[in-house]
Amino acid sequence: MQISVPCAGGVRAAQDDTFIVDVASSAFSQCIPNGFADSSLLSRQQLKALSDVCNSEIYRIWYHFRLREGDGSVAPVIIFIVYMGLTSIETVMYYTYILNFHEDGRILDLYRRLIAKEGTLFCPLDVEVSPAELMTILQVCLLCSSSPSSVPLLAP
Repeated sequence: MQISVPCAGGVRAAQDDTFIVDVASSAFSQCIPNGFADSSLLSRQQLKALSDVCNSEIYRIWYHFRLREGDGSVAPVIIFIVYMGLTSIETVMYYTYILNFHEDGRILDLYRRLIAKEGTLFCPLDVEVSPAELMTILQVCLLCSSSPSSVPLLAP
């Protein structure tokens, strides 16, 4: 499935959907170690075998810390911090994309229209009409109008 907004794919990619599905279906029981030998060679073999079976990063980093440091409880904390950092960065990127680039910046024009004082002449930022073209249209309107008092005066 193709995602139409480029930055939204990054937000989805940062989430570990394999871990969520494994936890929901209780399929992670095969990833829980029964015990490890003290030999570093055997530990590496078990780590390799378990990393082939368990696809989730949280299990892989847990095994790494369990085998190297003796305790894997720091792994979920590290994963949480990394995911929150990535999600924050991707949220800022998505916000910047939507605000400035999506539909040629029309969101900024909409914001300016909503906060403008009533009666303010608005020239859009997204090049719908250039300022010179707008002034030409208004001058033609003033010349063609039968009653000049009905058309508001414009400051150049």
